[in-house]
Amino acid sequence: MFASAAIGTICEFWGLLQEGELKPSATVANLRSQRIEIREGWTGFGQTNRLLKSIATRIHVFEGLSGRAWVDRIVDLAIASPGFHQHCRHQHEIQTKARHWAKSVEGYYWPIGTRRGQRLPGGENTLRQHDARDRIAQAVAALKGVP
Repeated sequence: MFASAAIGTICEFWGLLQEGELKPSATVANLRSQRIEIREGWTGFGQTNRLLKSIATRIHVFEGLSGRAWVDRIVDLAIASPGFHQHCRHQHEIQTKARHWAKSVEGYYWPIGTRRGQRLPGGENTLRQHDARDRIAQAVAALKGVP
């Protein structure tokens, strides 16, 4: 079963290459470097944006996540990465940065099995909806504490 799914994905990937939807050398090299970057994690300061972009891209392309689930997965993977606690100076704003990179990546990469411009449910509008709900809940909680 796994072999037939993998063959289907490879055939689809090859079809996109033939149609000019993907550039083979740049795409393969980029995916390899992202995989290595994510595996190594933080090795020093100044790597947060590059690593979050790589994490967001791989999750979106290979796992097909979008919306809140995508942002949560970016955060979880970033926090679990080697060196995060020692070298990441953005720990206090990792959720915001993950949301930013999810929004940025969505315009340039798409999940395997979809076409450029084809949106999955739970994209940018879902992120905005969740953000608005969070802000409303915080405001209500703050008002409850006011006499």
